[in-house]
Amino acid sequence: MVHFIHIGKTAGSTLVELLRRHGLDRTVTVHGHEFTLRDVPVGDSCFFFIRDPITRYVSAFNSRRREGRPTYVYRHSPGEAEAFARFSTPNDLAEALGDPDPAVRAEADQAFAVIHHLRRGYEHYLVGPAYLTERAADILFIGRQETFEASWLALRTRLGVADAGPEALPRIHAAPPGESTDLSPRAVANLRERLAGDLAIHEHLLVAGVRAVQAGD
Repeated sequence: MVHFIHIGKTAGSTLVELLRRHGLDRTVTVHGHEFTLRDVPVGDSCFFFIRDPITRYVSAFNSRRREGRPTYVYRHSPGEAEAFARFSTPNDLAEALGDPDPAVRAEADQAFAVIHHLRRGYEHYLVGPAYLTERAADILFIGRQETFEASWLALRTRLGVADAGPEALPRIHAAPPGESTDLSPRAVANLRERLAGDLAIHEHLLVAGVRAVQAGD
């Protein structure tokens, strides 16, 4: 059994479409966002994609702010509506994490708790470096959003698709132009503190991936 762990904002929607295009959705179990590495039975295989936690944060904030448009329309929860009324850009929220006013910090903490994808980071999906090491034998492949095309071609081969060279990739859930994506140095510093666990997991996976390549995996 092969499971796809769909970590939000890591190009998973595009990957699911590619799996369907090649009929791999019949051999790969595609799960929703609630499925984590802990849910993968020991002895089954799984794969997932990752991206830098800081850029993932920006993408998650903006995607939920526009309710998933233009591809989807998932209405704001009451908590999300309140959060986006208070914080209009990713930078606003990230800077508020370290605001000297405790009330502002509390509002920022609440926004992180209610905005979909922000409340589910790598610690939710992958637990931590020690657990990833423990489950290494069950992890078939780790792709990267930043190098999606190369990762997809490698995964495609790993899943048994004959190598036919590059293919046109669907653009699913692509962000529209003109969104605010800039982060101030203070915002980045606050996010590094807030996302310390996710950053540690991301770094662990990057190093593990390099070691796997060096070992000829």
